[in-house]
Amino acid sequence: MNKVFINFKVKKEQIFYEIDEVVLDGKSFDPSTITASEIKNSKALNLKGKGQNVAIQTEDILSFQFHAD
Repeated sequence: MNKVFINFKVKKEQIFYEIDEVVLDGKSFDPSTITASEIKNSKALNLKGKGQNVAIQTEDILSFQFHAD
């Protein structure tokens, strides 16, 4: 099961399960290929997978980790 771990500036770590696609400013990426500079240079991030679509402002993100099982 694919998992994305995000640490936010205001909240503690949040885990998103079964994420298959990350969208940065309208461009789709495989979650395993995202780099810190791509996130830093984007304004919006969407996590997609299994009926989910979570929108996150990148300025709120401290760290981003992807784990594939």
